[in-house]
Amino acid sequence: MSKKLYPRLNATLHEVLESIPAPDQSRIEKLSKIADWLSTDPSNRDLIFVCTHNSRRSHMAQNWATAAAEFYDIEGIKTYSAGTESTAMHPHTVEALAECGFEINAPDNVASNPYYEIRISGMIPSTIGFSKTLTHESLPKSNFCAVMVCDEAAEACPIVPGASLRVPLSFKDPKESDNTPKRRAVYLRRSKEIGREMMWVMEQVKKDATH
Repeated sequence: MSKKLYPRLNATLHEVLESIPAPDQSRIEKLSKIADWLSTDPSNRDLIFVCTHNSRRSHMAQNWATAAAEFYDIEGIKTYSAGTESTAMHPHTVEALAECGFEINAPDNVASNPYYEIRISGMIPSTIGFSKTLTHESLPKSNFCAVMVCDEAAEACPIVPGASLRVPLSFKDPKESDNTPKRRAVYLRRSKEIGREMMWVMEQVKKDATH
């Protein structure tokens, strides 16, 4: 396991493994497609997580995948997120990731679509979190795996141009808890549930590499 991760994040990763059950068979079938694709060509491991507004689940999945890859010492994983529309990385998403141990620096200026600097380690370059569509210049244009993390995005993008593999892997939207007393707990739980599945994927990639 990686010794580079921030201690708090590393502890959360262990907690997620111990407290959240492994995915059920219906999820494993989809997750296995991602793991197999990542194992096929170690020189090309680009993952784009897609949801409708690129504000919640896609950011959670991107950052957990980054942390899980480092946790299992897997090289070459590059993660991105996008939406069928561009809005903003939601503050509740930022809060949930920060509570799990991701270090997030918010911008000084208040913008409609702020850029957040997200780190999993002081020794690893940061990820920049902001909302964007699939056509944004920062995203790979070909030979990537598109993971559709909400039903709406999966329906809106039956084909993702340039994707070598497209996998529908919907997660329940934590947005339903906004403006309720359960909001913080729901976002934190959803974040960790997404993290558990990303860890399952990277664990399989690690096993494939050692066989």
